[in-house]
Amino acid sequence: MNASVTGATLIVIGLVAIVAALISFGLWVGRAWLRRHPHAQPGRHITTPTGLLLYGFQTLLLFVGLVARQLQIFGEFWKFLNTSGGLIAYFVALIVGSSIVAAVLAKLGRPVSREPGEHDV
Repeated sequence: MNASVTGATLIVIGLVAIVAALISFGLWVGRAWLRRHPHAQPGRHITTPTGLLLYGFQTLLLFVGLVARQLQIFGEFWKFLNTSGGLIAYFVALIVGSSIVAAVLAKLGRPVSREPGEHDV
């Protein structure tokens, strides 16, 4: 086994563990806050598995775009992405595209977030 592959694997596993811990802690703090402050209605939306999948895919596309920009491959798209206008256009397209997908999923019965029920908090 190659040492660089093992090191990269450990880094990826470590990053995934850190992100999972941060998400768990954030959800725990959010639930505690809502129990103590039930009047905070705007924050009472719960992300569904569809929403988590959409947000994860959006983060993956963001990461891939930023990595592609840093690699500076000689294709036309990568040259465009390496400009400040290209980067802004990428962010706008990512946000608009994710919003459109969220709206379509909501129309199909798979909403990205929902109001909590009695069993949630």
